[in-house]
Amino acid sequence: MGVKTVKKASAKRKSPVKKRVPPLVSRMDRLEEAMVSMAGTIAVSEAMLAKKIAAVSETVNETSHELRQTTKELSERVDKTSEAVDKLSERVDRTSATVDKLSERVDKTSATVDKMSERVDKVSESVAKLNGNVGGINNSLGKVVELVLLPGLMENLNTQFGYRFDNISPNKIFTDSGNMYAEIDLFLENGDAVMAVEAKTRVRESEMNTFLKSLSELRQHEAKAGVAGKTIYAAVAGISFDNNARKLAVANGMYLVELDHSNDRIKIEPPAEAVGKW
Repeated sequence: MGVKTVKKASAKRKSPVKKRVPPLVSRMDRLEEAMVSMAGTIAVSEAMLAKKIAAVSETVNETSHELRQTTKELSERVDKTSEAVDKLSERVDRTSATVDKLSERVDKTSATVDKMSERVDKVSESVAKLNGNVGGINNSLGKVVELVLLPGLMENLNTQFGYRFDNISPNKIFTDSGNMYAEIDLFLENGDAVMAVEAKTRVRESEMNTFLKSLSELRQHEAKAGVAGKTIYAAVAGISFDNNARKLAVANGMYLVELDHSNDRIKIEPPAEAVGKW
């Protein structure tokens, strides 16, 4: 009785398991299907991942190649730049050396110029002294002309040509506001006329031009010169005349006062045509 009872109880316990097996099998089937599906998905993902990895690898290779190429070009440029800098540095060094040499030459030239300037100053002093001596000689010769030719000139002009000069002034200087505009060796005057006389040992063209300018200046400054309303005549006295100087005197209607060597007396040659007036 006791054994039978056990068997029945055992039979009763197995019946629930049989009920549970089909759902479990179904779940396992679904799990297997899911695993298969997942395996397919993983395979697809692995393929896509492989493609992406291959693309990335290709991109990396290209980028690496470009980077190597760029690095190479940059390195070449750096080398060229370095060479250019070296050459420029050499040029700067050469230029600096040239500037130093040029500076030395400038210093030497400056010293030479200073020495030359000193020499020029000394020469200028010598020339000034010489001019002073020459001026003294010229003044002495002018005095000779005044002593030889001019004594009795006013009387002869009055007697021979009808002038009425009553005043004579040697070496008359005319100024305006402190500036000299005319210098006349001998100035004859009366109430209505004056005569300017240029006296030189040797009368030259340049001196005639200066004398003509002085005559024009007298007229321009007539009020200051005291010749307003007066006629200005002119005469030239000299031991000798240059041809052009004589022509200028004659062309401008001036009296020529010369030494007559035949009798050592002065002779006054009147203008060939009209008497010049200023």
